[in-house]
Amino acid sequence: MRLGLPSTPVVGDRFGVSDRDVTAIASSVLHVVGLITSNNSDLVVDENKLRREKAKVRKDLKFQALSEAQALPLKGLYFDGRKDSTLIEERVDTKKYTRKAKEERLCLIEELGSCYITHLSPSFGTAKQISAIIIGYFEGITRSRSQLLATGCYGTSVNTRWKFGVWN
Repeated sequence: MRLGLPSTPVVGDRFGVSDRDVTAIASSVLHVVGLITSNNSDLVVDENKLRREKAKVRKDLKFQALSEAQALPLKGLYFDGRKDSTLIEERVDTKKYTRKAKEERLCLIEELGSCYITHLSPSFGTAKQISAIIIGYFEGITRSRSQLLATGCYGTSVNTRWKFGVWN
C-alpha cells in the first residue's frame, strides 16, 4: 500500500522544519494512528520519500502556476542580465579539477505585478544571442506576445547600445 502525503512537505517548507524532523513527526503520527505496527513497517516515512513527494508537489504547483499565468495576456516584460561564477568540475583521467566559469543569466519578469516568468542562459552575451533566446522562449510556449505593451531591461551597453543593442 502506498500512502501519498502531499501536504506534509508543504507544511514543512512553510514553517521551516527540516526534512529529518518532518519525517520523524509524520512517522510518529502514522504510528499513533495505527497504520505503522511492529508487523507492518512499510509506511514509515523516510527522507527520500519526503524528497520525492516534495519534488512532485513542486512540479504540480509549478505546472498550475504556469497554466494560470499563460491564460493571462502578457502586458509588460522586463529582463535583467548578470554574470554568475559557476563552479565546474572537470575529470581528467582519474583526477577531478574544479574551476570557475562565468555564465550569463537572464531573468524574465512580467511587469504589472512583478511576476517571475523564468530564467534563461544564453551561450554568449551578445545582443543578437540575448534577443534570439528571448524570442525562442516565447515561440516555444503558447503564450502570446501580441498584447505586449512595454518592455524594459537593465541599462547595460549590450542591451541599450545605439547600433547593435537588443532593442535594435
